[in-house]
Amino acid sequence: TSDAIIALNLNTGKILWTQQVLAGDFHSGGACPDDDTKCGPDYDFGSSAILTQARGRDVLVAGQKSGVVYALDPDGRGKILWQARVGKGGMLGGVQWGMASDESNVYAAVADAVGIEDPEGGESPPVGGGSFDPAAGGGLTALRLTDGNKAWFAPSTPCAPPRRGCSPAQSGAIPAIPGAVFSGSLDGHIRAFSTADGKLLWDFDTE
Repeated sequence: TSDAIIALNLNTGKILWTQQVLAGDFHSGGACPDDDTKCGPDYDFGSSAILTQARGRDVLVAGQKSGVVYALDPDGRGKILWQARVGKGGMLGGVQWGMASDESNVYAAVADAVGIEDPEGGESPPVGGGSFDPAAGGGLTALRLTDGNKAWFAPSTPCAPPRRGCSPAQSGAIPAIPGAVFSGSLDGHIRAFSTADGKLLWDFDTE
């Protein structure tokens, strides 16, 4: 049941159905620190699935670190209704910690952080102990709940100025309210986007 969505009976805990998208995927520093060929690509469903509705029926939407968002039929044993790619995916990529939805769309921000050699050497940068490409990664996509088609895409903002440990990756969980969806980035910014067209509403630098 790696990389799977599992439905349990609330009263008994019995597994009702499983929808697995990739078998045998595991990744552990202890199991394969020197040989990644023994491990999978680390495409977890790292965040909670969203139970919502489209066209009058329940839909379960789940984002994966592969960079793919899946819509499942919870009443049809997890049958895949549609799937859509929103990012490149990888160990530091794809949908990591959570999406948001409203009555029309599901909103998925991606990490897709790109590691690089530390240009300055010496001690590790302050973010995650690694160096990142200051212009690669991130992005926010709105997908229509009915069919998974892209409603809009808001590209990430490169780090300004470029600096050690900074990345435009958007790995955090994103909340939404009527009219706006919010996404934090590893550059220290929290940004609000219009749910209508992805237009940037405001940008606050927490750093």
